[in-house]
Amino acid sequence: MNTEFSEEAFFPDEDRLETYSNLPEPFAPTDYTFLRVLTLFEEEFEQSFVGSVTLYVDQSVRDDDALELIDRTTRNPPDTFETTDERRAASTSVVTVIEDQAARDPEFAAVVDRNDRLGTGVPDRNVDEVYDALLDSSAEGQARGYLADDRGSARIDYTIRPGVDNSEAVADVRDLAERTPLEAVPTGDLVVNEAVIDRLTESAIRSLFAAFGLTAVFLALSYAYLEGRAVYGLLNLVPVLVTVGLLVGSMRLFSIPLTPINAPILSVSIGLGVDYTVHFVHRFVDEYKAGHAIDEALDVTIAGTGGALTGSMLTTVCGLGVLWLAVIPLLRDFGVLLALGVLYAYLCSILLVPSLVVVWDRYGDRVGLGLDGNLRGSTGKRAN
Repeated sequence: MNTEFSEEAFFPDEDRLETYSNLPEPFAPTDYTFLRVLTLFEEEFEQSFVGSVTLYVDQSVRDDDALELIDRTTRNPPDTFETTDERRAASTSVVTVIEDQAARDPEFAAVVDRNDRLGTGVPDRNVDEVYDALLDSSAEGQARGYLADDRGSARIDYTIRPGVDNSEAVADVRDLAERTPLEAVPTGDLVVNEAVIDRLTESAIRSLFAAFGLTAVFLALSYAYLEGRAVYGLLNLVPVLVTVGLLVGSMRLFSIPLTPINAPILSVSIGLGVDYTVHFVHRFVDEYKAGHAIDEALDVTIAGTGGALTGSMLTTVCGLGVLWLAVIPLLRDFGVLLALGVLYAYLCSILLVPSLVVVWDRYGDRVGLGLDGNLRGSTGKRAN
């Protein structure tokens, strides 16, 4: 399942905006002027709004080789990083600030040359002297963005190639942090978002198992107390699992990523699924206790409760399905998943539960978990 998430999920779908633009007020969409600005930059100025990742150097950068080590992290960059003509990563750091200022300021350039023993353009001795001269220059503001006040840490920003998958870029900067001799920590919006998504996935899975476990215990105890047969609680759980599985499969089929907004829907789908199956199974139990055979009890249940469940499903799916018309992809995906969860829960209760009941009736007695027990009335006959 795709777990990518970015701010673009909040941007309106331009194709839908164009489609809905001819609708009369108040149905016509709002004029999103910022989209025109983004298009202007991308098309007219060939400026793409690409992402970046940051390497936080968590150590003193006052040693003679500190700037050389920072510069070395830009060499032989991974394919996800934008590169320069010199086959270096397109990056911004205190080193690039020094290079830019040296190109503009001859006096500062003399300080850099005096402390560049290797002739690489990167100072490799008396770096404090270079920092002092840099902070006294017109580049002070930019330099302070990449160098801590106590010079105990620094920051390197790497530009990501347009169109690169965020997760690949994050994996590369993490690998770079491990390979560099510097004590470095990957960070930045993309890295933080990826970490949040990872935690979100773990949390969603834990919540899913917790919700399922608690639901199983509650249903088993409830049916054991009310009907004397905990097995009916288990019959409710299989359709719920199928509903969750279908919902996850639909997310992959429709390329809907797992986001902080829609992740709770997986747990919510358990509640949606249980609601329909509980109504169905409860009605079946009443009919079965009244003395009807299995097939007859199922027919009466489907004819009676099935109609009510169908009406409930249609109104809920239609109400939630309206969000499919939303111009914001995030809202559209949220509505689609909720509507699909309700639809799958309904279909499982109507189509899957009857099959489970028949199978369990035929084979449950072999393990001592048949449907009869105390449920059968004195006049009832067990179906063969």
